[in-house]
Amino acid sequence: MKHISVYDERQLKLMQESLSSFEKKQIELNFLISNLEFLFSVLESVDEDWEDKFLTEITALETINATNIIRHCGENIPEIEAEKKQMLINKSVFNLNKLIKNPILRMID
Repeated sequence: MKHISVYDERQLKLMQESLSSFEKKQIELNFLISNLEFLFSVLESVDEDWEDKFLTEITALETINATNIIRHCGENIPEIEAEKKQMLINKSVFNLNKLIKNPILRMID
């Protein structure tokens, strides 16, 4: 495995900060998702497997956020139990933290 670039390392640290802020309840879920998606989009080199895992977790968070937005707008859709919703969010945040702390990134030569 090659080393990650200084630039990508900085983006990963910003992702960690966003996740930490979310866990401390300093930012909302939608803001976390936006931050992570933006920072992901500017990474210079990402291993395909790492990318797939990252996007799977982001998609899980987006789905939960979308159901919150739809219900807030008055649409009648099935509700996910609050406890289950929190468990799913926690699982994705945990997995994202793990991915970001141990990135399988490589520099492009």
